[in-house]
Amino acid sequence: MANGISIYERVHFIRGLENTWADIYENPYELGMLIDLLVDMNLYAIERYASAEVDGFMFCDDWGLQSALMISPKSWKEIWKPRYAKIYQAAHNAGMLTFLHSCGYIVEILDDFIEIGLDVVQMDQQENMGLELLGKRFGGRISFWCPVDIQSTMVHGTLEEIFAPIAGEW
Repeated sequence: MANGISIYERVHFIRGLENTWADIYENPYELGMLIDLLVDMNLYAIERYASAEVDGFMFCDDWGLQSALMISPKSWKEIWKPRYAKIYQAAHNAGMLTFLHSCGYIVEILDDFIEIGLDVVQMDQQENMGLELLGKRFGGRISFWCPVDIQSTMVHGTLEEIFAPIAGEW
């Protein structure tokens, strides 16, 4: 598994979260240029990792709050989706599976991630979206790689619940 460079979190590490959100509306061209630099860095990394015969490419971008995305789904689709698609296509072309860690409520963009080639999503707070919803709507189209929910079961569950295997099928 190889680690890439986030294209959302890195932007707000550089610009600050409030500035990043303002840039979506006030400076979209410049924001896009910054994201494109990060995409290019990922494409270079994928080339290097491919020569090392890496099987998977992953980075972390926490998109969700407790019950919604941090930005509008429309802005995500316009600004970030095509850039993720470019990264995922390059990883697949290099023979790698694609992985993304994202915490929070990301139901509104999970179909888009699947459409552009995300193979595996790693979530730590999947219960806030509803396990049944995730299974019913997305099961069989993407792999979930999740620990016990860190905000619910981990905090309030019994030891048996924390260590229990997931029951049922999606």
